[in-house]
Amino acid sequence: MIAAALALVTVTGAWSRPAADMGVVYATLHDAGRRPVALVGASSPRARTAELHESTSMQGGTMNGMAMPAMGMHPVARIVIPAHGTATLHPGGYHIMLIRLRRPLRAGERFPVTLRFSDGERVTVSVPVEARAM
Repeated sequence: MIAAALALVTVTGAWSRPAADMGVVYATLHDAGRRPVALVGASSPRARTAELHESTSMQGGTMNGMAMPAMGMHPVARIVIPAHGTATLHPGGYHIMLIRLRRPLRAGERFPVTLRFSDGERVTVSVPVEARAM
């Protein structure tokens, strides 16, 4: 019965952008379990380090007296996926930063990323590199 207690996490829609030194991974995480679970880490053979991050709006400067918004980014320890719910990693929100790429990410290729969850589950996904507009 231990297996029934584990969250059943699936990953859909994973993608990344072309990058030279620092890459990013976006995806939708689905928790089919009865309890929330959290994404607590990631790794990829394509990067020396992978970190969970969140982009946030912050107070920017002014231009001609008008406030100009700015985006900031900071690491987070976990990204919670509600029971029977989803968490979306997307531009302007949560994402996985791939730091110090071992070689550039090129449009049209795929690379593996392993996600680690708070219940001990690990899920490896094949991430396509796509040249999407912001």
